[in-house]
Amino acid sequence: IPVSSPDEELSMLDSANTKKYATISTTDFNKLKNPTIRKNPGDTIYLLKWAPDKIEYKASIHGNGFAVFSEIYYKPLWKCLLNGKEHPVFNVDYVLRGIELPPGEHTIAFICEQPLSTPLYWVENIIIFLLIGVSLYPVLWKKYGT
Repeated sequence: IPVSSPDEELSMLDSANTKKYATISTTDFNKLKNPTIRKNPGDTIYLLKWAPDKIEYKASIHGNGFAVFSEIYYKPLWKCLLNGKEHPVFNVDYVLRGIELPPGEHTIAFICEQPLSTPLYWVENIIIFLLIGVSLYPVLWKKYGT
């Protein structure tokens, strides 16, 4: 269901049947290759592997499909590989990931690539360093303090 704003998307989630339909921005809707997609009998998607930085699925799709994953959409760090090739990911239902799937057997991988140049990487590491320092301080003070 195409929506024109985040507010409209949130309000649609109250009434839309999210087992059959997904909300998507009008901009992203216009990027879809097959905007009229129906679930085909026998379509399946199975989770193969889960790790904090990589999630893999196996899919068997009998017609053009669109899959909504119950994982947070966060484009700066996550990318999707469909059969080993980068594939577009859409923000659906306000916070979730969705991808178009052509007919056939597919391997889907969501990979988190956190480059060293992102501020988030440095903030996380500084916080970890400070937490380690704060937790070791009493032990070191007791052993070496005056």
